[in-house]
Amino acid sequence: MLAEQFDAWLAAHDRERDREVAARTLEDAANAWTQGEWANTPRKAERAADRLSAAQYAGDWLRARAESIRTEGGGDG
Repeated sequence: MLAEQFDAWLAAHDRERDREVAARTLEDAANAWTQGEWANTPRKAERAADRLSAAQYAGDWLRARAESIRTEGGGDG
């Protein structure tokens, strides 16, 4: 009984932590897009080259962020 309660608590804790890490990562992306690393990327929606450039940069940044979280705990603090 105690082990089952602990397992349930741990699962809930892990879900909350995972949500927080995901939320922080999205906030990082939004902040970088408007204020930092992405702020100077082209953004004219009518230009295909601008859309492709911004999409590639965004994808590369998000992959790097994900790798940082995996290897360095970048999403934990």
